[in-house]
Amino acid sequence: MIETRLAGGMSMLLVPVAAILVAGIRLTFLDTGALLRRQGAGRHACCAPLQRGEEMGWFEHGSTILVFLPPMQHWPN
Repeated sequence: MIETRLAGGMSMLLVPVAAILVAGIRLTFLDTGALLRRQGAGRHACCAPLQRGEEMGWFEHGSTILVFLPPMQHWPN
């Protein structure tokens, strides 16, 4: 899970869902390999400001991401 906030402060939860044959998920803003070697699995804080449309990462075989927003919220213009 990726917990984040939009520029206006609205919280958003992104849940990458890997298909059976997905080799891995690569997040360009996080050195996952080094992080796991240093601290192991678990929850890790990160400050990675991204601009609208900027790449966050990719799946190594394809899959999807679920987006959860608080109730009664919508995407800002």
